[in-house]
Amino acid sequence: IAVDDPDYEWHYVVYRRVANSELFNDEVDGALFSFETYRDIIFPAEKALHDFYGSTRYYHSCGNMTPFLKKVKELDPELMHISSATDLSIAHAEFPWRTRFQCCMHPVDEILNADERKMADAISRRMNTAPGRRLELWADALYEGGIDTFHKVLKWLETGRNLVDGGC
Repeated sequence: IAVDDPDYEWHYVVYRRVANSELFNDEVDGALFSFETYRDIIFPAEKALHDFYGSTRYYHSCGNMTPFLKKVKELDPELMHISSATDLSIAHAEFPWRTRFQCCMHPVDEILNADERKMADAISRRMNTAPGRRLELWADALYEGGIDTFHKVLKWLETGRNLVDGGC
C-alpha cells in the first residue's frame, strides 16, 4: 500500500486517536492465567477502559490468547494482535469480519532461522487460514543480530510481497 493511500497507517507513530483505548497486555497469556482469572480479574479492567474511551482500537498480547478470544471479542477491537502462539483459525472463526488481524510471525522459527521456502509457507499458512480477512503480517521481537537480522527481514518482506503479488 502506498503511503498516501487512505488505508495506510503509520503504526506506533501517528495513527493514535486520543479518544480510544489501546490495550497492550503481554502478561495476558493462556499459559499464565486461567480463563476464570482473566474473566474475573483482568477483563473487567479492560472493559472499564473500553467503556471509558468508547472503543478498543487495538488489543495486543504476544501470548497465547486462544482461551480468551471469546471474551476479548466483547471489547470489539478494531485491530487484534494474533501472536504466533494464538490459534488463528479460532480467532478467524470467532471475530467479526470488521476486526483486522495483526498476525505476528514467530521471529526465530519463521524469519531469523528460516529459508525463503519456510518463510513463504508461514505467510501462506496465515493467509489461507483466514481467507478474505484483512491481515497485517507482522514481524516483531527482532532485537538482535545486526545486519544479518536486517537482511533476513528484507528477505521476509520480499517473500511476502511476492506471495501477495502472485496470489498465493
